[in-house]
Amino acid sequence: MKIILYATLFFLLLFISCSHTNNLHKYDLTNKRFYFESMVSSDAGRVDIIYSSKPVNKEEDKSKFGEVILDLAQIIGTSILTAEVENKLIKAANPEEISARVSEGIKEIILKHIDIIPVNKIDANTEFLVTTILDECRILSTQYNVNLHLKVTSSITERNTGDLVWENSESLSVPLRRRFIPNVEESTGKRITDVAQAAELATLSEEEIKDAINRASVDIGRLFADTFRKDLAKAAKKAQK
Repeated sequence: MKIILYATLFFLLLFISCSHTNNLHKYDLTNKRFYFESMVSSDAGRVDIIYSSKPVNKEEDKSKFGEVILDLAQIIGTSILTAEVENKLIKAANPEEISARVSEGIKEIILKHIDIIPVNKIDANTEFLVTTILDECRILSTQYNVNLHLKVTSSITERNTGDLVWENSESLSVPLRRRFIPNVEESTGKRITDVAQAAELATLSEEEIKDAINRASVDIGRLFADTFRKDLAKAAKKAQK
């Protein structure tokens, strides 16, 4: 069956900062009460399964990317990738769990650098809200690998005023299966078939997906930690002036 691509290709992105606000120098956060919450955007409420057999141009990917969202079951038939397999992938890559895990990591980051008081519920004494949103959760299959792609945004707001204290977005992809798929086009003149990519997805185990989620959560936490540390240092310099 001939595959028609409905949008530009979404490729592997290692690290991209999508938005950033740093007003930390305007606020005294020490010994303040913080409430941490995690959410999932409507776009990340389900796990999109994306694939392409087009070779990856890493230089182009750094500056511009698009996405191909296709119904794999419709394209290749249920004999290769059934609804049951899709449900397994979605169950293993639980968006709510991912968002909560990253939120917990961000709490640890802030506690490491500032003496704050985390609270379990919002009350009249709660002074700051830390909201972590999972914006994207996608499984991407290319001719080279099968990857988990995440995009997360976290923000600190002053509860009484709603003013934005700090916000940062990070995006990354990690391999679900650590092996290289040869470029069939180079050796045979034929691109790796869409069915072969679907078969790769079908053979993924929940353990492989969960392992990738753990690695992605740690890696994205490091990105937030590095950005928050640098922003805190900048805020301290501004406060001294």
